[in-house]
Amino acid sequence: MNSQAGGGLASYLPLIIIVAAFWLLILRPQQQRAKQQKQMMSELQVGDTVVSIGGIYGTIVELGDERLLIEVADGSRLQLARRAVGSVVPPDAEDETDDAAPRIAEESASEAGDDDTAGPDGDDTER
Repeated sequence: MNSQAGGGLASYLPLIIIVAAFWLLILRPQQQRAKQQKQMMSELQVGDTVVSIGGIYGTIVELGDERLLIEVADGSRLQLARRAVGSVVPPDAEDETDDAAPRIAEESASEAGDDDTAGPDGDDTER
């Protein structure tokens, strides 16, 4: 009779291992990410540069319980739900994002001047 009790437990061992692996690989990391997100939202301060979950960069101007106001350009402000903040940009990375916009604009302007798509008649239609 003792061997049947051990056999019964052994038959449940693969199921127990699968449940444990599921918890370790999926549920636990998700709980940790949620905890980090909650901590990040509680530590937001005026002056922090943030990225929204939609990819908009801005600097926090006002903070409320549920909403915040960010400035995305000089005089251009957006109101966001606090939970819409995806991440806080570290202070050393802010310089890189500020420099990227003028470079992109300059590259676009120089590419626009190099447009050689004019046809033999001088019009801009492709043939």
